[in-house]
Amino acid sequence: MGIIQQLNEQLINQIAAGEVIERPASVVKELLENAIDADSTEIEIQLFDGGLKRIEIHDNGSGMPEKDLKICTLRHTTSKLLSSDDLFAIKTLGFRGEALASIASVSHLTVVSCDGVNKGNVYDAKEDKIVAKGRARGTTVVVRELFYNTPARKKYMRTETTELRRCTEVVQAYALAYPNIGFVLKHNAVTLLNVAPTEQYNRIVDILGKEVGRHMIPLEAESFDPSIQVTGYIGKPDVVRKDKRLQLFFVNKRLISNAAISVALKRGFEGMIHHDTYPVALLHIQVQPQKIDVNVHPTKSQVRFEDEQTLFKVVYHCTKETLRANQLMRDVDVAPMQKKLTEESVSVVQPALATYHVSDSSQEVLDKKEEYVTTESSKLPSLRVLGLVHNKFIIAETDTDMLLVDFHAAHERINYEKLKEKYSKEGVKIQQLVTPAVLEVDVALVAGFQKRKDLLGTLGFLVEEFGKNSLLIRSVPSIFGQQMKPDMVIELLEYAMENKKNPIDKIKDDMLARMACRMSYMAGDELTFPQMKTIINDLHELDIAYSCPHGRPIIVKFSDTELDKLFERRM
Repeated sequence: MGIIQQLNEQLINQIAAGEVIERPASVVKELLENAIDADSTEIEIQLFDGGLKRIEIHDNGSGMPEKDLKICTLRHTTSKLLSSDDLFAIKTLGFRGEALASIASVSHLTVVSCDGVNKGNVYDAKEDKIVAKGRARGTTVVVRELFYNTPARKKYMRTETTELRRCTEVVQAYALAYPNIGFVLKHNAVTLLNVAPTEQYNRIVDILGKEVGRHMIPLEAESFDPSIQVTGYIGKPDVVRKDKRLQLFFVNKRLISNAAISVALKRGFEGMIHHDTYPVALLHIQVQPQKIDVNVHPTKSQVRFEDEQTLFKVVYHCTKETLRANQLMRDVDVAPMQKKLTEESVSVVQPALATYHVSDSSQEVLDKKEEYVTTESSKLPSLRVLGLVHNKFIIAETDTDMLLVDFHAAHERINYEKLKEKYSKEGVKIQQLVTPAVLEVDVALVAGFQKRKDLLGTLGFLVEEFGKNSLLIRSVPSIFGQQMKPDMVIELLEYAMENKKNPIDKIKDDMLARMACRMSYMAGDELTFPQMKTIINDLHELDIAYSCPHGRPIIVKFSDTELDKLFERRM
Protein backbone atom coordinates (compact mmCIF):
# COMPACT_ATOMS: atom_id res chain seq x y z
CA MET A 1 0.00 0.00 0.00
CA GLY A 2 1.39 3.42 -0.98
CA ILE A 3 1.94 6.19 1.51
CA ILE A 4 0.00 8.81 -0.52
CA GLN A 5 -3.74 8.62 0.08
CA GLN A 6 -6.76 10.66 -0.95
CA LEU A 7 -8.22 12.60 1.97
CA ASN A 8 -11.82 12.05 3.01
CA GLU A 9 -14.42 14.79 2.46
CA GLN A 10 -14.68 15.77 6.15
CA LEU A 11 -10.92 16.32 6.47
CA ILE A 12 -10.83 18.25 3.19
CA ASN A 13 -13.57 20.56 4.48
CA GLN A 14 -11.75 21.10 7.79
CA ILE A 15 -8.58 22.05 5.92
CA ALA A 16 -10.59 24.47 3.76
CA ALA A 17 -12.21 25.87 6.91
CA GLY A 18 -8.74 26.70 8.20
CA GLU A 19 -8.37 29.16 5.31
CA VAL A 20 -11.92 30.53 5.15
CA ILE A 21 -13.16 30.44 8.76
CA GLU A 22 -10.70 32.05 11.15
CA ARG A 23 -13.09 33.23 13.87
CA PRO A 24 -16.78 34.06 14.46
CA ALA A 25 -16.43 37.24 12.40
CA SER A 26 -15.46 35.09 9.39
CA VAL A 27 -18.72 33.15 9.73
CA VAL A 28 -20.73 36.36 9.99
CA LYS A 29 -19.04 37.77 6.87
CA GLU A 30 -19.66 34.67 4.74
CA LEU A 31 -23.29 34.35 5.82
CA LEU A 32 -23.98 38.06 5.36
CA GLU A 33 -22.63 37.87 1.81
CA ASN A 34 -24.92 34.90 1.08
CA ALA A 35 -27.90 36.86 2.42
CA ILE A 36 -27.01 39.93 0.31
CA ASP A 37 -26.54 37.79 -2.81
CA ALA A 38 -30.04 36.39 -2.16
CA ASP A 39 -31.49 39.91 -2.65
CA SER A 40 -32.48 40.31 0.99
CA THR A 41 -33.92 43.62 2.13
CA GLU A 42 -33.87 42.77 5.86
CA ILE A 43 -31.08 40.87 7.65
CA GLU A 44 -30.93 40.06 11.37
CA ILE A 45 -27.77 38.80 13.06
CA GLN A 46 -27.97 37.21 16.50
CA LEU A 47 -24.79 36.39 18.42
CA PHE A 48 -24.35 34.56 21.69
CA ASP A 49 -21.14 34.75 23.72
CA GLY A 50 -19.36 36.75 21.04
CA GLY A 51 -20.45 34.27 18.36
CA LEU A 52 -18.50 31.38 19.92
CA LYS A 53 -21.62 29.72 21.34
CA ARG A 54 -24.11 30.50 18.59
CA ILE A 55 -24.51 32.63 15.46
CA GLU A 56 -27.84 33.10 13.72
CA ILE A 57 -28.39 34.95 10.43
CA HIS A 58 -32.02 35.53 9.37
CA ASP A 59 -32.91 37.06 5.99
CA ASN A 60 -35.93 37.59 3.75
CA GLY A 61 -34.08 36.78 0.53
CA SER A 62 -34.92 34.38 -2.28
CA GLY A 63 -34.59 31.25 -0.14
CA MET A 64 -33.95 27.70 -1.36
CA PRO A 65 -36.20 24.82 -2.38
CA GLU A 66 -35.67 21.39 -0.79
CA LYS A 67 -33.52 20.18 -3.69
CA ASP A 68 -30.98 22.98 -3.24
CA LEU A 69 -31.09 22.75 0.55
CA LYS A 70 -29.89 19.14 0.38
CA ILE A 71 -26.65 20.04 -1.40
CA CYS A 72 -25.93 23.59 -0.20
CA THR A 73 -23.37 22.39 2.38
CA LEU A 74 -21.40 20.27 -0.09
CA ARG A 75 -18.10 21.70 -1.29
CA HIS A 76 -18.12 23.67 -4.52
CA THR A 77 -21.90 23.77 -4.84
CA THR A 78 -22.95 27.24 -5.96
CA SER A 79 -25.66 29.02 -7.92
CA LYS A 80 -23.28 31.76 -9.02
CA LEU A 81 -20.97 30.03 -11.52
CA LEU A 82 -21.81 27.88 -14.49
CA SER A 83 -18.62 28.00 -16.57
CA SER A 84 -14.99 29.10 -16.37
CA ASP A 85 -15.95 32.29 -18.22
CA ASP A 86 -18.13 33.30 -15.27
CA LEU A 87 -15.09 33.18 -13.00
CA PHE A 88 -13.68 36.23 -14.77
CA ALA A 89 -16.89 38.25 -14.70
CA ILE A 90 -18.10 37.76 -11.13
CA LYS A 91 -20.86 40.13 -10.01
CA THR A 92 -21.83 38.40 -6.76
CA LEU A 93 -20.07 38.41 -3.38
CA GLY A 94 -19.85 34.63 -3.09
CA PHE A 95 -18.94 32.24 -5.89
CA ARG A 96 -16.74 29.36 -4.69
CA GLY A 97 -19.35 27.32 -2.85
CA GLU A 98 -16.98 26.70 0.07
CA ALA A 99 -18.44 28.77 2.92
CA LEU A 100 -21.27 26.53 4.15
CA ALA A 101 -19.19 23.38 3.71
CA SER A 102 -16.32 24.91 5.71
CA ILE A 103 -18.64 26.17 8.46
CA ALA A 104 -20.41 22.81 8.69
CA SER A 105 -17.10 21.00 9.15
CA VAL A 106 -16.19 22.95 12.33
CA SER A 107 -19.60 23.53 13.93
CA HIS A 108 -23.13 22.24 14.33
CA LEU A 109 -24.89 23.81 11.33
CA THR A 110 -28.61 24.08 10.69
CA VAL A 111 -30.21 25.80 7.69
CA VAL A 112 -33.91 26.69 7.47
CA SER A 113 -35.14 28.00 4.10
CA CYS A 114 -38.21 28.69 2.01
CA ASP A 115 -38.32 29.98 -1.57
CA GLY A 116 -41.84 31.37 -1.20
CA VAL A 117 -43.23 28.83 -3.68
CA ASN A 118 -42.73 25.53 -1.92
CA LYS A 119 -43.05 24.79 1.78
CA GLY A 120 -40.12 25.54 4.04
CA ASN A 121 -37.59 22.98 5.23
CA VAL A 122 -34.91 22.63 7.90
CA TYR A 123 -31.62 20.88 7.14
CA ASP A 124 -29.36 19.51 9.89
CA ALA A 125 -25.86 19.18 8.43
CA LYS A 126 -24.60 16.86 11.17
CA GLU A 127 -27.51 14.44 10.80
CA ASP A 128 -27.70 15.07 7.01
CA LYS A 129 -31.47 15.15 7.35
CA ILE A 130 -34.23 17.43 6.03
CA VAL A 131 -37.51 18.01 7.87
CA ALA A 132 -40.45 20.13 6.69
CA LYS A 133 -40.86 23.38 8.62
CA GLY A 134 -43.07 26.31 7.78
CA ARG A 135 -41.55 29.78 7.55
CA ALA A 136 -41.81 32.92 5.46
CA ARG A 137 -39.69 33.38 2.33
CA GLY A 138 -36.00 33.61 3.17
CA THR A 139 -33.26 31.70 4.98
CA THR A 140 -32.04 31.24 8.53
CA VAL A 141 -28.58 29.80 9.19
CA VAL A 142 -27.72 28.71 12.75
CA VAL A 143 -24.10 27.94 13.69
CA ARG A 144 -23.58 26.35 17.12
CA GLU A 145 -20.38 25.55 19.04
CA LEU A 146 -17.92 26.90 16.53
CA PHE A 147 -14.62 24.98 16.53
CA TYR A 148 -16.02 22.32 18.90
CA ASN A 149 -14.03 19.66 17.03
CA THR A 150 -10.84 21.70 16.57
CA PRO A 151 -9.79 22.50 20.16
CA ALA A 152 -6.42 23.92 19.13
CA ARG A 153 -8.13 26.62 17.09
CA LYS A 154 -10.78 27.28 19.71
CA LYS A 155 -8.02 27.77 22.30
CA TYR A 156 -6.67 30.72 20.34
CA MET A 157 -9.95 32.61 20.14
CA ARG A 158 -9.84 35.96 21.96
CA THR A 159 -12.17 37.10 24.70
CA GLU A 160 -15.90 37.33 24.13
CA THR A 161 -15.60 41.12 24.00
CA THR A 162 -12.90 41.02 21.32
CA GLU A 163 -14.73 38.49 19.15
CA LEU A 164 -17.93 40.52 19.49
CA ARG A 165 -16.12 43.69 18.42
CA ARG A 166 -14.80 41.97 15.29
CA CYS A 167 -18.24 40.62 14.41
CA THR A 168 -19.72 44.09 14.94
CA GLU A 169 -17.12 45.66 12.66
CA VAL A 170 -18.11 43.25 9.87
CA VAL A 171 -21.82 44.00 10.29
CA GLN A 172 -21.18 47.75 10.41
CA ALA A 173 -19.09 47.61 7.24
CA TYR A 174 -21.79 45.83 5.24
CA ALA A 175 -24.51 48.02 6.73
CA LEU A 176 -22.56 51.06 5.47
CA ALA A 177 -22.05 49.52 2.04
CA TYR A 178 -25.69 48.49 1.60
CA PRO A 179 -27.90 51.30 2.93
CA ASN A 180 -30.82 49.85 0.93
CA ILE A 181 -30.87 46.85 3.31
CA GLY A 182 -32.14 46.93 6.89
CA PHE A 183 -29.78 45.40 9.49
CA VAL A 184 -30.42 44.27 13.06
CA LEU A 185 -27.59 43.04 15.29
CA LYS A 186 -28.23 41.45 18.68
CA HIS A 187 -25.86 40.01 21.26
CA ASN A 188 -27.21 37.77 24.01
CA ALA A 189 -30.69 39.08 23.10
CA VAL A 190 -29.63 42.74 23.52
CA THR A 191 -30.03 44.89 20.40
CA LEU A 192 -26.76 46.60 19.44
CA LEU A 193 -27.75 47.90 16.02
CA ASN A 194 -31.09 48.45 14.29
CA VAL A 195 -31.05 50.41 11.03
CA ALA A 196 -33.82 50.62 8.46
CA PRO A 197 -33.23 50.95 4.70
CA THR A 198 -32.25 54.54 3.91
CA GLU A 199 -29.94 56.77 1.86
CA GLN A 200 -26.13 56.50 2.04
CA TYR A 201 -25.52 59.64 4.13
CA ASN A 202 -28.24 58.76 6.63
CA ARG A 203 -26.70 55.30 7.04
CA ILE A 204 -23.31 56.89 7.80
CA VAL A 205 -24.96 58.94 10.56
CA ASP A 206 -26.79 55.83 11.84
CA ILE A 207 -23.57 53.83 12.11
CA LEU A 208 -20.80 56.35 12.81
CA GLY A 209 -22.83 58.96 14.66
CA LYS A 210 -23.89 62.55 14.06
CA GLU A 211 -20.52 64.03 15.02
CA VAL A 212 -18.63 62.05 12.35
CA GLY A 213 -21.52 62.38 9.92
CA ARG A 214 -21.50 66.18 9.92
CA HIS A 215 -17.85 66.15 8.87
CA MET A 216 -18.32 63.70 5.96
CA ILE A 217 -18.39 65.10 2.44
CA PRO A 218 -19.48 63.30 -0.74
CA LEU A 219 -16.75 62.29 -3.15
CA GLU A 220 -17.99 64.15 -6.20
CA ALA A 221 -14.90 64.65 -8.36
CA GLU A 222 -15.14 62.89 -11.71
CA SER A 223 -12.71 60.13 -12.58
CA PHE A 224 -10.43 60.83 -15.54
CA ASP A 225 -10.70 57.14 -16.50
CA PRO A 226 -14.24 56.02 -17.47
CA SER A 227 -13.42 52.38 -16.65
CA ILE A 228 -12.95 53.23 -12.92
CA GLN A 229 -15.61 55.12 -10.99
CA VAL A 230 -15.11 56.20 -7.38
CA THR A 231 -17.99 57.44 -5.22
CA GLY A 232 -18.71 57.55 -1.51
CA TYR A 233 -17.81 59.87 1.35
CA ILE A 234 -14.58 61.10 2.91
CA GLY A 235 -14.12 62.78 6.27
CA LYS A 236 -12.84 66.31 6.59
CA PRO A 237 -9.30 66.60 7.97
CA ASP A 238 -10.61 67.22 11.50
CA VAL A 239 -12.10 63.70 11.87
CA VAL A 240 -8.93 61.68 11.25
CA ARG A 241 -8.15 58.54 13.25
CA LYS A 242 -5.01 56.92 14.64
CA ASP A 243 -5.72 53.70 12.70
CA LYS A 244 -7.43 52.61 9.47
CA ARG A 245 -10.51 50.97 10.99
CA LEU A 246 -12.80 53.62 9.49
CA GLN A 247 -11.34 53.27 6.02
CA LEU A 248 -13.82 51.05 4.20
CA PHE A 249 -13.21 50.15 0.56
CA PHE A 250 -15.77 48.33 -1.57
CA VAL A 251 -14.91 47.17 -5.06
CA ASN A 252 -18.05 46.27 -6.99
CA LYS A 253 -19.78 46.22 -3.56
CA ARG A 254 -17.23 43.73 -2.16
CA LEU A 255 -15.46 44.69 1.08
CA ILE A 256 -11.71 44.52 0.51
CA SER A 257 -8.44 45.61 2.06
CA ASN A 258 -5.98 47.23 -0.31
CA ALA A 259 -2.77 49.06 0.59
CA ALA A 260 -2.61 51.00 -2.70
CA ILE A 261 -6.08 52.49 -2.23
CA SER A 262 -5.26 53.44 1.37
CA VAL A 263 -2.02 55.14 0.34
CA ALA A 264 -3.73 56.99 -2.55
CA LEU A 265 -6.43 58.21 -0.17
CA LYS A 266 -3.90 59.49 2.35
CA ARG A 267 -1.81 61.06 -0.42
CA GLY A 268 -4.90 63.05 -1.39
CA PHE A 269 -4.95 64.47 2.16
CA GLU A 270 -1.25 65.28 2.08
CA GLY A 271 -0.48 68.55 3.80
CA MET A 272 -3.90 68.58 5.47
CA ILE A 273 -3.49 65.93 8.17
CA HIS A 274 -0.68 64.85 10.46
CA HIS A 275 1.56 62.13 9.04
CA ASP A 276 0.63 59.56 11.72
CA THR A 277 -3.15 59.91 11.31
CA TYR A 278 -5.53 58.39 8.77
CA PRO A 279 -8.58 59.81 6.97
CA VAL A 280 -12.07 58.42 7.50
CA ALA A 281 -13.52 57.15 4.23
CA LEU A 282 -16.24 55.02 2.68
CA LEU A 283 -15.26 54.44 -0.95
CA HIS A 284 -17.27 52.58 -3.56
CA ILE A 285 -15.07 51.67 -6.51
CA GLN A 286 -16.81 50.38 -9.60
CA VAL A 287 -14.63 48.45 -12.05
CA GLN A 288 -15.58 46.21 -14.96
CA PRO A 289 -15.65 42.65 -13.54
CA GLN A 290 -13.30 41.51 -16.29
CA LYS A 291 -10.67 44.00 -15.06
CA ILE A 292 -10.26 42.42 -11.61
CA ASP A 293 -9.52 38.97 -10.20
CA VAL A 294 -11.44 38.26 -7.00
CA ASN A 295 -10.24 34.66 -6.82
CA VAL A 296 -6.87 35.43 -5.18
CA HIS A 297 -7.61 35.08 -1.46
CA PRO A 298 -9.50 32.39 0.49
CA THR A 299 -11.66 34.94 2.30
CA LYS A 300 -12.11 37.09 -0.83
CA SER A 301 -10.86 40.08 1.17
CA GLN A 302 -8.34 41.04 -1.51
CA VAL A 303 -8.65 41.47 -5.25
CA ARG A 304 -6.08 41.84 -8.00
CA PHE A 305 -6.52 44.77 -10.38
CA GLU A 306 -5.50 44.66 -14.00
CA ASP A 307 -4.20 48.23 -13.71
CA GLU A 308 -3.59 49.14 -10.06
CA GLN A 309 -1.45 52.15 -11.00
CA THR A 310 -4.38 53.84 -12.75
CA LEU A 311 -6.66 52.98 -9.83
CA PHE A 312 -4.17 54.66 -7.48
CA LYS A 313 -4.17 57.82 -9.61
CA VAL A 314 -7.98 57.90 -9.84
CA VAL A 315 -8.47 57.56 -6.06
CA TYR A 316 -5.81 60.22 -5.42
CA HIS A 317 -7.31 62.57 -8.01
CA CYS A 318 -10.91 62.20 -6.77
CA THR A 319 -9.86 62.70 -3.14
CA LYS A 320 -7.68 65.73 -3.86
CA GLU A 321 -10.25 67.45 -6.09
CA THR A 322 -13.09 66.83 -3.61
CA LEU A 323 -11.08 68.42 -0.80
CA ARG A 324 -10.16 71.38 -3.02
CA ALA A 325 -13.82 71.99 -3.84
CA ASN A 326 -15.08 71.99 -0.25
CA GLN A 327 -14.99 74.43 2.63
CA LEU A 328 -12.81 72.74 5.24
CA MET A 329 -12.86 75.35 7.98
CA ARG A 330 -12.93 73.77 11.42
CA ASP A 331 -16.14 74.44 13.40
CA VAL A 332 -16.08 74.84 17.16
CA ASP A 333 -18.61 72.95 19.26
CA VAL A 334 -19.47 75.23 22.16
CA ALA A 335 -21.50 72.61 24.06
CA PRO A 336 -18.51 71.37 26.17
CA MET A 337 -17.64 75.00 27.00
CA GLN A 338 -21.25 75.70 27.98
CA LYS A 339 -21.27 72.66 30.25
CA LYS A 340 -18.03 73.72 31.92
CA LEU A 341 -19.26 77.27 32.48
CA THR A 342 -22.53 75.93 33.92
CA GLU A 343 -20.88 73.44 36.26
CA GLU A 344 -18.18 75.76 37.56
CA SER A 345 -19.00 78.64 39.86
CA VAL A 346 -17.94 81.94 38.36
CA SER A 347 -17.10 84.86 40.63
CA VAL A 348 -16.61 88.45 39.54
CA VAL A 349 -13.51 90.06 41.04
CA GLN A 350 -13.14 93.83 41.21
CA PRO A 351 -9.75 94.55 39.59
CA ALA A 352 -7.22 96.72 41.30
CA LEU A 353 -7.00 100.25 40.00
CA ALA A 354 -4.56 100.52 37.16
CA THR A 355 -3.55 102.94 34.48
CA TYR A 356 -3.96 101.81 30.87
CA HIS A 357 -2.28 103.59 27.98
CA VAL A 358 -3.64 103.41 24.45
CA SER A 359 -1.44 104.94 21.78
CA ASP A 360 -2.96 107.25 19.20
CA SER A 361 -1.92 104.95 16.40
CA SER A 362 -3.61 101.96 18.05
CA GLN A 363 -6.81 103.97 18.56
CA GLU A 364 -6.79 104.96 14.91
CA VAL A 365 -6.60 101.31 13.91
CA LEU A 366 -9.59 100.44 16.10
CA ASP A 367 -11.64 103.35 14.85
CA LYS A 368 -10.92 102.61 11.21
CA LYS A 369 -13.50 100.45 9.44
CA GLU A 370 -11.51 97.58 7.92
CA GLU A 371 -12.54 96.36 4.49
CA TYR A 372 -13.46 92.75 3.79
CA VAL A 373 -10.73 90.74 2.08
CA THR A 374 -11.80 88.47 -0.77
CA THR A 375 -10.96 87.34 -4.29
CA GLU A 376 -13.23 85.96 -7.01
CA SER A 377 -11.55 82.53 -7.12
CA SER A 378 -11.16 82.11 -3.36
CA LYS A 379 -12.42 79.08 -1.46
CA LEU A 380 -12.54 81.25 1.67
CA PRO A 381 -15.45 83.56 2.46
CA SER A 382 -14.88 87.32 2.58
CA LEU A 383 -13.02 88.17 5.81
CA ARG A 384 -12.45 91.36 7.78
CA VAL A 385 -9.43 91.51 10.09
CA LEU A 386 -10.24 92.76 13.59
CA GLY A 387 -7.04 92.27 15.56
CA LEU A 388 -4.49 89.96 17.19
CA VAL A 389 -4.74 87.74 20.30
CA HIS A 390 -1.67 86.79 22.37
CA ASN A 391 0.53 87.38 19.32
CA LYS A 392 -0.66 84.01 18.00
CA PHE A 393 -4.11 84.35 16.46
CA ILE A 394 -5.66 86.82 14.04
CA ILE A 395 -9.28 87.63 14.87
CA ALA A 396 -11.44 88.04 11.78
CA GLU A 397 -15.12 87.98 10.91
CA THR A 398 -17.47 87.18 8.07
CA ASP A 399 -21.11 88.24 7.80
CA THR A 400 -22.10 85.27 9.99
CA ASP A 401 -19.04 83.94 11.81
CA MET A 402 -16.10 84.87 14.00
CA LEU A 403 -12.79 83.30 12.99
CA LEU A 404 -9.50 82.68 14.75
CA VAL A 405 -6.57 82.32 12.34
CA ASP A 406 -3.30 80.76 13.54
CA PHE A 407 -0.98 83.16 11.72
CA HIS A 408 2.07 80.86 11.94
CA ALA A 409 0.15 77.95 10.40
CA ALA A 410 -1.32 80.29 7.77
CA HIS A 411 2.06 81.81 6.87
CA GLU A 412 3.60 78.34 6.81
CA ARG A 413 1.00 77.12 4.29
CA ILE A 414 1.51 80.26 2.15
CA ASN A 415 5.30 79.85 2.10
CA TYR A 416 5.03 76.10 1.44
CA GLU A 417 2.84 76.66 -1.62
CA LYS A 418 5.19 79.40 -2.86
CA LEU A 419 8.19 77.10 -2.44
CA LYS A 420 6.50 74.25 -4.28
CA GLU A 421 5.48 76.50 -7.15
CA LYS A 422 8.90 78.12 -7.37
CA TYR A 423 10.70 74.77 -7.38
CA SER A 424 8.36 73.21 -9.93
CA LYS A 425 8.43 76.18 -12.35
CA GLU A 426 11.92 77.59 -11.96
CA GLY A 427 13.92 74.73 -10.53
CA VAL A 428 16.47 75.34 -7.81
CA LYS A 429 18.29 78.64 -7.78
CA ILE A 430 21.47 78.49 -5.73
CA GLN A 431 23.07 81.32 -3.83
CA GLN A 432 26.73 80.92 -3.02
CA LEU A 433 27.65 81.96 0.49
CA VAL A 434 30.40 84.59 0.56
CA THR A 435 31.78 82.89 3.66
CA PRO A 436 31.00 79.13 3.78
CA ALA A 437 29.39 78.08 7.06
CA VAL A 438 31.00 75.32 9.14
CA LEU A 439 28.67 73.10 11.17
CA GLU A 440 29.89 70.81 13.89
CA VAL A 441 27.83 67.61 13.91
CA ASP A 442 28.12 64.15 15.41
CA VAL A 443 30.13 61.42 13.67
CA ALA A 444 27.02 59.36 12.88
CA LEU A 445 25.52 62.23 10.90
CA VAL A 446 28.71 62.67 8.89
CA ALA A 447 28.80 58.91 8.22
CA GLY A 448 25.29 58.97 6.76
CA PHE A 449 25.78 62.27 4.96
CA GLN A 450 27.11 60.85 1.67
CA LYS A 451 23.90 58.87 1.03
CA ARG A 452 21.79 62.04 1.27
CA LYS A 453 24.23 64.53 -0.24
CA ASP A 454 22.55 64.44 -3.66
CA LEU A 455 19.10 64.90 -2.13
CA LEU A 456 20.23 68.07 -0.35
CA GLY A 457 21.71 69.20 -3.65
CA THR A 458 18.34 68.97 -5.40
CA LEU A 459 17.00 71.41 -2.81
CA GLY A 460 19.81 73.90 -3.41
CA PHE A 461 22.16 73.04 -0.56
CA LEU A 462 25.79 72.43 -1.53
CA VAL A 463 27.31 70.68 1.49
CA GLU A 464 30.67 68.95 1.88
CA GLU A 465 32.42 66.95 4.56
CA PHE A 466 34.86 69.08 6.53
CA GLY A 467 36.82 66.90 8.90
CA LYS A 468 35.55 64.03 11.05
CA ASN A 469 32.64 65.82 12.66
CA SER A 470 32.00 68.92 10.57
CA LEU A 471 30.08 69.87 7.44
CA LEU A 472 30.84 72.83 5.19
CA ILE A 473 27.85 74.69 3.64
CA ARG A 474 28.84 76.44 0.40
CA SER A 475 25.41 77.36 -0.99
CA VAL A 476 21.76 77.60 0.01
CA PRO A 477 18.52 78.00 -1.98
CA SER A 478 18.30 81.63 -3.11
CA ILE A 479 14.88 82.02 -1.56
CA PHE A 480 16.48 81.97 1.86
CA GLY A 481 19.13 84.60 1.18
CA GLN A 482 21.40 85.24 4.11
CA GLN A 483 18.56 84.80 6.61
CA MET A 484 18.89 81.01 6.71
CA LYS A 485 20.30 79.57 9.90
CA PRO A 486 23.02 76.96 9.26
CA ASP A 487 21.43 74.44 11.62
CA MET A 488 18.54 74.19 9.15
CA VAL A 489 20.82 71.96 7.08
CA ILE A 490 21.29 69.66 10.10
CA GLU A 491 17.53 69.43 10.60
CA LEU A 492 16.94 68.56 6.94
CA LEU A 493 19.79 66.06 6.85
CA GLU A 494 18.60 64.33 10.02
CA TYR A 495 15.09 64.08 8.59
CA ALA A 496 16.38 62.67 5.28
CA MET A 497 18.38 60.00 7.12
CA GLU A 498 15.57 59.05 9.53
CA ASN A 499 13.07 58.65 6.67
CA LYS A 500 15.30 56.98 4.09
CA LYS A 501 12.62 54.36 3.29
CA ASN A 502 10.20 57.05 2.09
CA PRO A 503 10.05 57.89 -1.63
CA ILE A 504 12.37 60.74 -2.67
CA ASP A 505 9.43 62.96 -3.71
CA LYS A 506 7.84 62.51 -0.28
CA ILE A 507 11.09 63.42 1.47
CA LYS A 508 11.48 66.49 -0.75
CA ASP A 509 7.93 67.56 0.00
CA ASP A 510 8.42 67.17 3.75
CA MET A 511 11.70 69.10 3.53
CA LEU A 512 9.94 71.96 1.75
CA ALA A 513 7.39 71.98 4.57
CA ARG A 514 10.18 72.28 7.13
CA MET A 515 11.82 75.04 5.12
CA ALA A 516 8.49 76.88 4.93
CA CYS A 517 8.13 76.59 8.70
CA ARG A 518 11.49 78.27 9.26
CA MET A 519 10.58 81.12 6.88
CA SER A 520 7.28 81.92 8.59
CA TYR A 521 6.17 84.27 11.33
CA MET A 522 6.39 82.57 14.72
CA ALA A 523 4.04 82.68 17.70
CA GLY A 524 5.06 85.71 19.72
CA ASP A 525 5.77 87.92 16.71
CA GLU A 526 3.77 91.15 16.97
CA LEU A 527 2.19 91.57 13.55
CA THR A 528 0.97 94.88 12.19
CA PHE A 529 -2.45 95.23 10.56
CA PRO A 530 -0.89 95.35 7.06
CA GLN A 531 0.99 92.09 7.81
CA MET A 532 -2.20 90.42 9.04
CA LYS A 533 -4.14 91.58 5.99
CA THR A 534 -1.38 90.32 3.71
CA ILE A 535 -1.65 86.85 5.29
CA ILE A 536 -5.44 86.82 4.80
CA ASN A 537 -5.03 88.07 1.22
CA ASP A 538 -2.48 85.35 0.45
CA LEU A 539 -4.72 82.67 2.00
CA HIS A 540 -7.47 83.65 -0.42
CA GLU A 541 -5.17 82.81 -3.32
CA LEU A 542 -4.60 79.21 -2.18
CA ASP A 543 -6.48 76.04 -3.11
CA ILE A 544 -5.74 74.63 0.35
CA ALA A 545 -6.25 77.32 2.97
CA TYR A 546 -7.48 75.32 5.96
CA SER A 547 -4.44 73.45 7.27
CA CYS A 548 -0.69 73.90 7.47
CA PRO A 549 1.62 71.46 5.61
CA HIS A 550 1.85 69.33 8.78
CA GLY A 551 -1.93 68.97 9.05
CA ARG A 552 -2.69 71.46 11.85
CA PRO A 553 -5.78 73.63 11.33
CA ILE A 554 -5.29 77.21 10.19
CA ILE A 555 -8.79 78.56 10.84
CA VAL A 556 -11.30 77.79 13.57
CA LYS A 557 -14.84 79.10 13.10
CA PHE A 558 -17.35 80.21 15.74
CA SER A 559 -20.74 80.67 14.14
CA ASP A 560 -23.01 83.47 15.29
CA THR A 561 -25.46 80.83 16.51
CA GLU A 562 -22.80 79.04 18.57
CA LEU A 563 -21.64 82.31 20.13
CA ASP A 564 -25.22 83.13 21.09
CA LYS A 565 -25.51 79.71 22.72
CA LEU A 566 -22.28 80.24 24.63
CA PHE A 567 -23.66 83.46 26.13
CA GLU A 568 -27.11 81.90 26.61
CA ARG A 569 -28.68 84.36 24.20
CA ARG A 570 -30.42 81.37 22.65
CA MET A 571 -30.85 77.79 23.89
